[in-house]
Amino acid sequence: MRLLVSLLVVSALLVGCVSPASQVTPASGALQVATGEVTGNDGVMHLSHEGIVPMDPAVPRLVGGEFTFPASATEPSIGADLKGGVYMTGFGSGGATAAAGRTTPTIWATFDHGATMKDVGPKLPTGDGRHANTNDPILFVDPITGRIFMDDILPLSCGVLSWSDDKGASWTTNPYSCGNSNLNDHQTIGTAKARAHPTVGYPDVVYRCVNNVAVTGCAMSFTGGLSFTPQVPVFVMGRDDCSGLTGHLKAGADGKVYLPKADCPGGPLIKVSEDDGITWTDIKIKTDREVTNHDLGLAIDSNNALYATFESGGMVWFTASPDGGKTWLPERNVTAPGVTATMFNALAVGAPGKVAFAYVGSTIPGGYEEKGMGNGGLAGDLLGQPSLPEWDNATWNAYFGVITDALDPNAPVQSVMANDVRDPLARGLCGGTRCHGMNDFIDITVDSEGRPWASFVDVCTQKCVTDPTVKSDKALGAMMTVREGPNLRMNETMPLASILPQPVK
Repeated sequence: MRLLVSLLVVSALLVGCVSPASQVTPASGALQVATGEVTGNDGVMHLSHEGIVPMDPAVPRLVGGEFTFPASATEPSIGADLKGGVYMTGFGSGGATAAAGRTTPTIWATFDHGATMKDVGPKLPTGDGRHANTNDPILFVDPITGRIFMDDILPLSCGVLSWSDDKGASWTTNPYSCGNSNLNDHQTIGTAKARAHPTVGYPDVVYRCVNNVAVTGCAMSFTGGLSFTPQVPVFVMGRDDCSGLTGHLKAGADGKVYLPKADCPGGPLIKVSEDDGITWTDIKIKTDREVTNHDLGLAIDSNNALYATFESGGMVWFTASPDGGKTWLPERNVTAPGVTATMFNALAVGAPGKVAFAYVGSTIPGGYEEKGMGNGGLAGDLLGQPSLPEWDNATWNAYFGVITDALDPNAPVQSVMANDVRDPLARGLCGGTRCHGMNDFIDITVDSEGRPWASFVDVCTQKCVTDPTVKSDKALGAMMTVREGPNLRMNETMPLASILPQPVK
């Protein structure tokens, strides 16, 4: 399908055939850092939020890149298969849906590093989307089998689950995939190797966990999604003093599953099951910091080490556990230098110790301090809503952070802005809980080549790009990645193949 914006073309596809980062011309208006380097869309290395250090010449420099597809998205999720495909939730139209001017949830995919995007989501024979428009689509790609799962909450007491084993060419759909009959919201789905129960027709257990307000519960499928068990309570308000919205479900290579929640009393809480979701125990990340968002970015490597990010004081904090959650490294502020406010955070791991995280950030002076947040942080919720005057000069951008030895408490972080510095994702008031229709979260994955990809919503794509008085306009889904950088599935000195930048829209 022809894109509404110019997309990128693939440059060199062979690992090692890469133009040095020093030959990349940074975007105009690039950030000047203390070392005198011009970073802009080039990465900067730092030990903490303030501790900029010289670039390690042995580590390829991060260079950002934005790939926009020709459709809207909201709270998008993203996943990668074993053969180079990257998939993200968004909206599409076809058949009678297009004739009526409506859209339905779908999956957009790229198989060529963003050069082209294709709508591969489940369809009816008429060409209409198989899933109704619920504004709660979510995606998961099984890292073992490559099966793509797409779920929507419909009816409000349940869900519709579809899956594909052929990159979206064909789909199977279970129209009632919940395991409970409660009003539910903010679902997360995932898979894990079976540990205690046999499976039928599919080797992995499929999990669907949802917010039932006072209880967050999970239902399991031992049939690849065809049927689900009754929901098992995981977070319970009267027992855990927190429930509701959680981060994304994650699984270890050994089949243990983890459901994380950041904003619990006393610090982030991770529920873990070792028996296919039947019982759950606690892993606590103790902190004296006030956590200000429900999302706990969580990743588990093949050695069962845990990595986590959370938001506090408008900053992104990182910690890791080498022993499966028994002990944790001292938390540290890994926000990019110059960024003063953040919202959303997501985390992924490639090879052991090699992590990437993503977030939305602003460089407005003072960050959130002494600035209003409107209606409980929701003033920037919908496209076109007015901002507060103190936020007039704020721009919001997509950021990546990469740590190639994340179990070392002194390992440097490399950070980069993914989008063009001249073309922000949004303007004005964001944060608190939402931003101009982006809704509740972003997501991140590491593809089969070792390149991180994150899912964002770019709500500044037309007049907003050049007119600071326009805070948001047409929303488009955006797959952000790095054009160059360290390989997260191999030795970090092995650079990623270079891909060309996207011109300003």
